[in-house]
Amino acid sequence: MVDREVLIPELAVFTYSPLLLPQGCPASGKSTIASYVFQNLQEESPTCFYFFEAGNEKTPGLSTFLRSMAYQMALVNLDIRAALLRLSQRDLSLDIYDQRSIWNILFTSCVFHTEFRTPHFWVIDALDEFADRAPLDEFGLLLSKIDKSIPLKIFVTSRPSLALDSIFSRLPTITELISLDDLIADIRLYVEAYSTNLPVADASEKQSLIEDIVSKSGGSFLWTVLVMKQLRDVFTIEELHEVLHETPQQLNSVYLRNIRMMNSLRSKDLSKHLLTWALCSARPLTLGQMKDAIKLSLNMTLARDLQTSLQNLCGQFLEVDKHSYVQVVHETARAFLVNSSLDSEFRVDYPSGHTLIAKACLEYLVSDALKYSRHRRRAAVAGPSRTSIGDYACLNFGEHIFRATSSSKEILDMLATFFNSNVLSWIERVAQLRDLDCLNRTARNLSNYLGRGAGDVPSLASDLKTWTVDLSKTVTQFGFNLLSDPSAIHTLVPPLCPRDSALYRHFGRAEDGIKLLGNWNRGWGDRICSISYNDTYTTYITARSQQFAVGLTNGDVKVYNSATCEEVLTLFHGEHVSSLKFSTSRRYIASAGLHRVRLWDCSAGVQLFEIQTDSQTIALVFDEAETYLFAASRDRTLSAHRITDGFQRYSLSWTDNILDSKNQPFTPYATAVEISIDQQAMAIVYRGRPVQMWSLEDQRPLGVCIRPVAKHRQANHIIHCVALSPDPANPWLLVSYWDDVIFKFNIFTCKPGASVSASMIKVAISPNGRTFAGGNGSGAITIYDFETLQSLHQIQFKGDPVSALAFTGNGLKIVDAHGTQANVWEPSVLASQDTNSHVSEPSNSGDPMPGKDTTSVLDDSVAITSLFCCDETGMAFCGRNNGRVDTCNLDDPGNTMQNLYSHRGMFTSVLCMDWNHKARIAGSADSSGSFRVMQIKTDPQGERSAELLLEARLQQGCSIRQILLNQDGSLVLISAPKFDAVWSVSTNMQIATIKSRQRSVWKWFNRPSSPGELLCFQDSRMGIFTWNDLTEITASEDVPALVLAFENKPAYETESDVISLSSDGEDLVYVPKVRRLGHRIPRAVSPQDRATTKLHIVDVSSLKASALMPVELPMPNNPPTIVCLSNPQSDPSLISPPPLEDTGLTSALPLLSPESPPVGLPPLQSLILRTEDIPEIQSVIGTVKKFNLWHLIFLSKRGWVCSVEINAPGRSTSETLKKYFFIPSAWQTSSSSLIARVRSNQDIVIVHDDSIFVVKNGLDYGEHVDC
Repeated sequence: MVDREVLIPELAVFTYSPLLLPQGCPASGKSTIASYVFQNLQEESPTCFYFFEAGNEKTPGLSTFLRSMAYQMALVNLDIRAALLRLSQRDLSLDIYDQRSIWNILFTSCVFHTEFRTPHFWVIDALDEFADRAPLDEFGLLLSKIDKSIPLKIFVTSRPSLALDSIFSRLPTITELISLDDLIADIRLYVEAYSTNLPVADASEKQSLIEDIVSKSGGSFLWTVLVMKQLRDVFTIEELHEVLHETPQQLNSVYLRNIRMMNSLRSKDLSKHLLTWALCSARPLTLGQMKDAIKLSLNMTLARDLQTSLQNLCGQFLEVDKHSYVQVVHETARAFLVNSSLDSEFRVDYPSGHTLIAKACLEYLVSDALKYSRHRRRAAVAGPSRTSIGDYACLNFGEHIFRATSSSKEILDMLATFFNSNVLSWIERVAQLRDLDCLNRTARNLSNYLGRGAGDVPSLASDLKTWTVDLSKTVTQFGFNLLSDPSAIHTLVPPLCPRDSALYRHFGRAEDGIKLLGNWNRGWGDRICSISYNDTYTTYITARSQQFAVGLTNGDVKVYNSATCEEVLTLFHGEHVSSLKFSTSRRYIASAGLHRVRLWDCSAGVQLFEIQTDSQTIALVFDEAETYLFAASRDRTLSAHRITDGFQRYSLSWTDNILDSKNQPFTPYATAVEISIDQQAMAIVYRGRPVQMWSLEDQRPLGVCIRPVAKHRQANHIIHCVALSPDPANPWLLVSYWDDVIFKFNIFTCKPGASVSASMIKVAISPNGRTFAGGNGSGAITIYDFETLQSLHQIQFKGDPVSALAFTGNGLKIVDAHGTQANVWEPSVLASQDTNSHVSEPSNSGDPMPGKDTTSVLDDSVAITSLFCCDETGMAFCGRNNGRVDTCNLDDPGNTMQNLYSHRGMFTSVLCMDWNHKARIAGSADSSGSFRVMQIKTDPQGERSAELLLEARLQQGCSIRQILLNQDGSLVLISAPKFDAVWSVSTNMQIATIKSRQRSVWKWFNRPSSPGELLCFQDSRMGIFTWNDLTEITASEDVPALVLAFENKPAYETESDVISLSSDGEDLVYVPKVRRLGHRIPRAVSPQDRATTKLHIVDVSSLKASALMPVELPMPNNPPTIVCLSNPQSDPSLISPPPLEDTGLTSALPLLSPESPPVGLPPLQSLILRTEDIPEIQSVIGTVKKFNLWHLIFLSKRGWVCSVEINAPGRSTSETLKKYFFIPSAWQTSSSSLIARVRSNQDIVIVHDDSIFVVKNGLDYGEHVDC
């Protein structure tokens, strides 16, 4: 306690330095000084305070500190509060455990951009306590980045520490050592302030006692505090002298006296449990939680008020703070109680303490409090009455398992009981608490516990290890849906899990639940999402925080949510994208190509500026303050542009120590550049030359990275790629060479380090710098430990070479690009490398489970691309990515799959199929424009074979969109964007052809009531044609298609599904889904921009030859009544129908000439029975009859299989919306519709990768959903 008159002059040193660091020995009253400084400063200036509590091993440290400071600054500064409010309204995803993300988003980009009208102060107490359990380099790095112009003054207290001295020596700091004289004066003030509680009445005796206490304190403020507390309960002179007998040199005797007092207690077990919970709990417990904790671990119920009896029970080692949390009185008391030399039954052994708490938590988790009741299905209701400690047990038991002793057989048995009984109820409760990351933490902690040798019982350990995978995959595959419906974990999730998962083996075989048929035996797999871009190629990937972006050759930039893989935004760069970069806060994204650089505001979805360039930009990066964008070009130029307006602050040309020292006939161009703001360094790659390192801070060359001499000297420096570590504590550069070797080089010395043999054309380093991943020429990815270069995991993917690679912001996923595809991977090995999930090891624990090289294999070449299901036979036909056509029985699709035939070429995908059951004829068309018609035969043993009836190929570049067989299988219709043709199967002759204008949405159907007729739905119009010659038999006028009105600047991007309703009726269902695009100027997808869906029910039976319908569907100037305008799958560049390739066959009808008028179709408006708004339709699965009513089955944008009744009597279709079950996120792609069908028996057939799955009973139980 420093007097105010003394304090204020001392704080005047802030005029010369922004940092003041008082240091003192343990128990020297630093916390009291910090508190007093805070109280006095806050009277005149905005002041924030933070205390680094020791011993709480789960405390994130810097992240908690930064969030607390941001909150307090918002409380004391209205401008900062307003700025943070504006920031929150931008819907940014902030990783609360990532201190860099918090610093950059909250402080660098927001708080420090606010005008400070007066100096602000931070008072930070006990920084040394944080230094004891975590390195302080990051803390010093953050402080060093505070601009000198910002009037922020920081007051820090700590014990003397070499680590702290090293950090603060590089900062403008004034260090003050708290001397003994200072302490004596402070202690005197403290004792005098509380002298009224001293056990003497006479004033002179009281003053004498004060002097005695000050003298005996020896400068130990803690001793003084403890003695003053004990003197409150002293009544005799003898007791007073006994209390004062303890001296500063023997501070532990104070605690030993407390121990002796506790030894005389009747409730010693109660005291031991209180101390154990207080010292080992993952977070402080309230008084109520502590009472319930004692009930769990000791099976005793406290009768007395714990607040008044706590200190007597625990010898004043514990106290209750003003928020009713039970705390250790001081960290010296904690150190005393956990000291291994303490010979007392009250000593707290961390492993034993965590074992006790782990058992108590498991007792709750296996109790009836979490027992599942079937009556709670579908409703995310709170379960039976839970004790206040119950949620603590649900969220934190894994932390105690991790630190528990590995020799506890009892814990293994309790874990086995828990995972065989109440685990699903636990997941439900965690989802209700909206903390699904708890499942990830528990999985990591359990994995580490088992890795320390805890799995002495092989059968138990094996099952528990399986659960460590299942828990993480549950979050990835079902987390989004569990948050909206937590109880679904009981009935919907287990049946959809792999057969070898513990979730399925224990809970996935309920007789009355849904059942999944198919070959789901390969485990979860690493790939959680696959995105296909069809006709355009991927070029670049960048990721930051909760988003990643993919650049494409067509000039588009697709932005996705990292957690759900849903597309968030599409930006139009306008040329081949060569580089992308998010800003630190993810507010901005920059894109670059051959001739221009664009900067976008992601939150608003608008372009901020465009820069024309003379040379191709090959690298982009933002400064941490998000003030400037740096661009590196092939012509060896680095330029800095102001973010607000694109103004070029400077442009400099970097030099090369080797290249510029020789007389070169030409100036070499850079082939690649990697820039790291964290390292303040840039690596430049030239063809056939060493990597050059350049300092951004000093704007000078650092040197060149010379690879050690090898046998291929002339090829030493042919480089595939480079990557810079983001961790300032590990300044390393990775260089991958053409001859299959990767070297590490020190960024600042350019000296080589370790190397590993690996063929990698792209590499990426995780955000925490602990791992890196490399992709090779066949599409495979390998994950390595960055320090040791040991291989940790391999993803054996067969496909195109990896063209881009990036880790997501949390480091738990990898996004790759190759060919026309992007994949999101989530290998479980990355979870063990997550630094945010790790905490200090207990004293007797061994190392966590060591990284082992594991492998997963995925072959996209056999992925299913088309599907046809036959209700009559229960057969399914599937076309694959390699041109194969297979068939299976839907009662057992996994074991009955067999090949029927194959299209020519290994790189052709089967795009569409049809099947005629009566004639047993199958038709299929592939991506090369070829089609086949095959006779399917079945021998007595049930084996199927195929005989070729017809094969032809359209001209190159002509895409077949539909193949349709007539009702007796004698004719086949081939439909392309601008023409349709009918072939005779028996004669192999083309017998009819008609041209159509460029169309967006169309589909042909066999007319159920007339076998010789076809129905054609085309751009919201309907017509009837004959099979024999494609003659239109409906009267029509030549009405222009609606799409032509918007062919220049389409205002909408549309997808549509057209489905024939039934074989016993003539209704048709048409579902357009439209999203407004504006003028190709992208903006963020808001609820108003989501795809609007309308359900049109059409009465086809009223379509007569004499019907003339002059009214069309409404034009698309009103979004609620939008019809289909364009089809993203169609090629807008086609202006005329390509001719058929000469197959040696003659056509019975001549092709229509380009001058022939396009076929007209009658308007559809008068045929529409009903139009309904149906929300959130992602794709239509089909129609099915339930309870004599027809239902439309569709997949919602949230992954749920839903239905609406068609022509529901007495109510609107939207009022009948129900949801049934959800589909794992890995089964859904982010660019095209899920391949799924509904059978007449209400089974749902779903395609995932190369397999077919059948969901039985899926439509039995539905939950009504309000629109």
